[in-house]
Amino acid sequence: MYRSNVLVCGGTGCSSSNSQEIMRRLEEEIKKKGLDKEVNVVCTGCFGLCSLGPVVIVYPEGSFYSKVTLADIPEIVEEHLLKGRIVKRLLYQETIDNDAIHSLTDTPFYKKQKRIALRNCGVINPEVIEEYIAMDGYSALGKVLTEMKPEEVDYINVHGTSTPVGDISEVKAIKKVFGQHAYDLNISSTKSMTGHLLGAAGAIEAMICVKSVENDIVPPTINFTEGDEDPEIDYKLNFTFNKAQKRTVNVALSNTFGFGGHNASIIVKKFVK
Repeated sequence: MYRSNVLVCGGTGCSSSNSQEIMRRLEEEIKKKGLDKEVNVVCTGCFGLCSLGPVVIVYPEGSFYSKVTLADIPEIVEEHLLKGRIVKRLLYQETIDNDAIHSLTDTPFYKKQKRIALRNCGVINPEVIEEYIAMDGYSALGKVLTEMKPEEVDYINVHGTSTPVGDISEVKAIKKVFGQHAYDLNISSTKSMTGHLLGAAGAIEAMICVKSVENDIVPPTINFTEGDEDPEIDYKLNFTFNKAQKRTVNVALSNTFGFGGHNASIIVKKFVK
């Protein structure tokens, strides 16, 4: 158990400002002072204030040090980590109110935010899976695997890039996973309308699933004409061709593969109070 955790931003902005060297020097100085058994140095994701980098936050105090340089490291270690005296000159000014020092979450920049998907960014080390699990990482996956049934899915927003190999493989996978239920659900590829958005495809299609669940409507796969049939695709499945369909959508599944999402499937479920 460490008495202090020193979080160093490893985001793109701070990394370009030498945060990796800041982290290495912190570890050296902490060891030199004999504090390596008491103080833990953690590389985190972006804190969101890139212009203030390199950013270093010390917990449990929540002291937010901005624009830290290598020359500042000995002072932070000696004064704050060894003697318990916060180095006020290095603090982000919006965290200081007269003699009071506020945590980062109490500053105007963060008060307006409610982080959901990124709530752990800047808090845990993204390269240590145990830290993610400790913050309920994979709990949603566990719930899907242990509590949900394939028959609960009403709509699948497929990766559907209109490539022969990809489309055929995805349809076969749907039939294998969902069995007879595959014929009862709706399937569509919204890439038929948006085109392939590359890295943004997964995010956009996940949002489309959210709206589908919210409004109980399935967006179509447009531009389908008679004669497009591929003999290896089962056209008894409901691909929602050319026109949106109204239906109850309690659960939607978004498939995003390759550079669209690195083989990810996300389930969105209607919220019930």
